[in-house]
Amino acid sequence: MKTTIIHFAFATILLVTLSSFSANAQSEYNFFFDKKYENEKIVSKTKYELNYTGLFKPTYYYTYSYNSLGQLTKEETFKWDIDKSIWEPVCCIEHSFDIISNIITLEYRTWNKESMKYNEISMHAVYSLGSEGNLLSYTTGKGKYKSAEKMITIK
Repeated sequence: MKTTIIHFAFATILLVTLSSFSANAQSEYNFFFDKKYENEKIVSKTKYELNYTGLFKPTYYYTYSYNSLGQLTKEETFKWDIDKSIWEPVCCIEHSFDIISNIITLEYRTWNKESMKYNEISMHAVYSLGSEGNLLSYTTGKGKYKSAEKMITIK
């Protein structure tokens, strides 16, 4: 159940992030993903989009890191810079797990091209889970999470 909640949280943030990137997509059939796995975990994927010549070109590259328990700890998104022929960082989502209080925290950061490092946390999501992994409450907001934030209880 925890995995389902983590995937839901990841999908929610990723959907919001990628919605602006995929605005040029004209149909659901003009792109595909090439995924790489290690130990049955996805470690990277590359998104290829159909361009005006009818050929697929790489557009986005995603990397995934895991802890020793197999939990997703970091997701990074890169965009292909056609002029430089390199993958430029765009953003990352860092996951942390508090196993004592059963809380999952997601922190979103964008890449700063000038300083060549990630900016401070711009958004966060915090999920409180029950003993069986069921979602009890959550909160989302801008910036770093502050423990005084009110959690929304799931009924």
